[in-house]
Amino acid sequence: MTTTTPSPEQSARKLLSIFAEKNIRAGEILMAGHVQMAFQRDTRFRASDYSAGAQYAHERNWLQFSATTVKLLEEGAEEAMRS
Repeated sequence: MTTTTPSPEQSARKLLSIFAEKNIRAGEILMAGHVQMAFQRDTRFRASDYSAGAQYAHERNWLQFSATTVKLLEEGAEEAMRS
C-alpha cells in the first residue's frame, strides 16, 4: 500500500479547517501547540506537512504565526469559507 504525501496547499487547507471547526473568526488566535496537535491527529499528515502547510498559508496571508500563537487573517477566513 502506498500513501501519497499531501501537498503544501492541502496541508494549509487542513490548518484552515482547524480554525473553521472551532468557529474562529478573522483576527482571532489559537495556541500554536493546539493547532499542531489537531493537525497531527489526522493520520494523513506528518510534522513535515505542518511546516509546508504553514509556509504556504503564511505566503498567502491566510495565517500569521508567532512562537506561541497562530492568527487567522482575513484572507484565510475568506478562503476557509470557500472550501
